[in-house]
Amino acid sequence: MDQGVGMKRIESKKLFFWKSIGKYRMAIGVPEVLQAMEELTTNAFKLLIYFYTKDTGWTYNEEHVATSIGVNVRSVRRLKKELIDKEYLLIFEGERDVYVLGLEQVNKQKGKPLHMLGEKI
Repeated sequence: MDQGVGMKRIESKKLFFWKSIGKYRMAIGVPEVLQAMEELTTNAFKLLIYFYTKDTGWTYNEEHVATSIGVNVRSVRRLKKELIDKEYLLIFEGERDVYVLGLEQVNKQKGKPLHMLGEKI
């Protein structure tokens, strides 16, 4: 997309989600929810839960995410960075991005090449 004056970059990609428990349904343990509530800002927590509700193959669109959680697109980028910094989100970028969600899975997968995530993508 051309980024001329007044244009904003909008990401829209197919994603593969790798969640803490199972990859096709939302599953986040109570201890992790409580820890996330303490460690994350309110909107970062909302983004984490929003990501947990999405299935494999979901098309990521920053404008839609922003509208869904009640923030602007720039805030979505900042909130993703917060989730990454606090190790609730790990992103393997490629033709199809892979989002690893949850403290347990992020710590297990950190530093592994994409082909070693345990499944073909």
